[in-house]
Amino acid sequence: MQRASIFIALVILLGFAMWMTSGATQAAPLPQAEPAVPPTPPVAHFPIWDEWASSRHANTDTPAFAYWNEETPPRIPIACAKCHSGAGFQDALGADGSATGVEDSHALGSVIDCDSCHNDATILKDGMVMPSGIELSGIGASTVCMECHQGMAAKSTIDAAITAAAVEEDEISPALALTAYHTDAGIALHYGTLAKGGYEYTGQSYDVMTTHVTGYQECVDCHDPHTLEADLEACATCHSGVATVADLRNIRMDGSRRDFNGNDSVTEASTMNWMACRRCC
Repeated sequence: MQRASIFIALVILLGFAMWMTSGATQAAPLPQAEPAVPPTPPVAHFPIWDEWASSRHANTDTPAFAYWNEETPPRIPIACAKCHSGAGFQDALGADGSATGVEDSHALGSVIDCDSCHNDATILKDGMVMPSGIELSGIGASTVCMECHQGMAAKSTIDAAITAAAVEEDEISPALALTAYHTDAGIALHYGTLAKGGYEYTGQSYDVMTTHVTGYQECVDCHDPHTLEADLEACATCHSGVATVADLRNIRMDGSRRDFNGNDSVTEASTMNWMACRRCC
């Protein structure tokens, strides 16, 4: 009888304990789920993006970026990737963590974009080497532009070709071919004999860097770095009649009022009649 009483008491205590535990469990707050991490918001849409998107640097359909579309394989060669691929440009400057200089071809579709010009390798860049081997320094922000807009040949290139062909200066020879200078060589024009971008005869004097008014000396002084357009309004401040890029050809300064090509005229837009602004676009 005593054992039965003890057993009943234990059952009652166990049931009470289970009821208390159940109540405590129900009363305890349920664990809260971790709050969902909101997706990273897209990069703010700045007007500067639209300016860049309207430029030739962003146009994947231009020959500058599409020339190799039909190649097999469709890759941009090592010699071209530096200036015809955003990834190639970073590769050339070592901005991608590699050594400087392009060592491999690059895939198509990579234009000159924000990362091409705004990275650790370009932010402090202040000089570069021209095709002539001459190093230009102390330039500032325009140094980035100059890496590509410098041409691909120089006086030294032609001298080397003359030596290799074993001919005299100015001698006509089938062993010599037209030197591939490439396009948009505005820097060679702008710096004149300081860059030795064009051929120069020994003993002759040649123009040095084109000087202009204060504040208008380098690429980004006259060209918007994102649209690439020339600041024609600034030009028109001093040069009347300038409304289009073509009008810049009509600007004549003292140094260009000469009959360079011997046709008794100093008014035509001859390629030998240098403009004051050394058109580089």
